[in-house]
Amino acid sequence: MKFLRNLLFAGVIVFGLVPKLIANDGRIIEVKQYSVPPTIEVFVEASDRRDYVGLTIDSNGDGKFTEKDANYKAQRVGRSSSTAKFIIYNLLGSYGKDFIVSLWDEKVEDCGCSWCDKYGYHLEGRLDRFYGTVKENPFDTYPDY
Repeated sequence: MKFLRNLLFAGVIVFGLVPKLIANDGRIIEVKQYSVPPTIEVFVEASDRRDYVGLTIDSNGDGKFTEKDANYKAQRVGRSSSTAKFIIYNLLGSYGKDFIVSLWDEKVEDCGCSWCDKYGYHLEGRLDRFYGTVKENPFDTYPDY
């Protein structure tokens, strides 16, 4: 009887911890584009910690995403705010260009790397990513505009 009670107790602990260890990583659920104003909106399933959404547009069209491309300021997301909105500047030069949206779990500031030298921070621990192309007329008007 004592063996069964201990086995049951161990099972409750293990099955109580496993979902917390694997289910809270965060992920990108959907990416929408609007034409007025030109916006890329990212919906995420927030993790238990602060995550960051970053957007890079392949501005030179070389198929690589580097610090030389159009990198937008990362936006913090979490349980209370699970949406990131990026207004696209230089829109005419962005039509037809590829972009990547990434969800990251850490923001590192001023470490001395090339990204920190240019932007003041870099992101680490990519949780998810989404590739797309900037469309000329994706939707009519952004809902809050």
